[in-house]
Amino acid sequence: MWSKVIRPGVGVYLAIALPLALGRANQAQQTSKAVNSATRTYVHAYVNHEYGYQIQVPEGLAAVGTSPPNPNHGVKIQLTDSKSYVWVDASYTDATSLSESAQEISSGLAELCGGTIKNVSHIDAKLADLRSVRLTYECGGKLAFVDVVAAIRLAKGRSTILYQVGLFEDNSSGNRLSNVQALNNTLSQFKLLPLD
Repeated sequence: MWSKVIRPGVGVYLAIALPLALGRANQAQQTSKAVNSATRTYVHAYVNHEYGYQIQVPEGLAAVGTSPPNPNHGVKIQLTDSKSYVWVDASYTDATSLSESAQEISSGLAELCGGTIKNVSHIDAKLADLRSVRLTYECGGKLAFVDVVAAIRLAKGRSTILYQVGLFEDNSSGNRLSNVQALNNTLSQFKLLPLD
């Protein structure tokens, strides 16, 4: 079910970062070697024409995504504390509502966190001009927080697109305020593009 929510590229990064935060570094290092050989780095901006969106990459940081021929769903922006990151992702979904998308995201996070997850908040939000939902979770017994804004876009003649902009934050980072600000900056600069 997690693969329905976050696709390869960004999903792989989540699969790497959460085990690191939960103390399973050896397993994650083996996985990250395979990922690194298929990545592409973006500075200043990331534009995704297939899913119709773009973001500005914060100054001094880089966004990392997959290289062709791998699918191009989104990017990960490693934050300065090196334990936390913002991710941006888009994928086609069978979900027909934000509520259904939120349930899929919750299930995926619970699965990834080994069942240890607590929903801290669930509020209405906006992503560009799309109605969205902002979900905040405590993961792994307060070892990490995950903050996700999700929106769906209906386009004539295309499948429904699920957009996600999120923050994974290791609680030992000590940079909660600046990390949330990085997420909020990414959210405010997220722009929709015309779909072909």
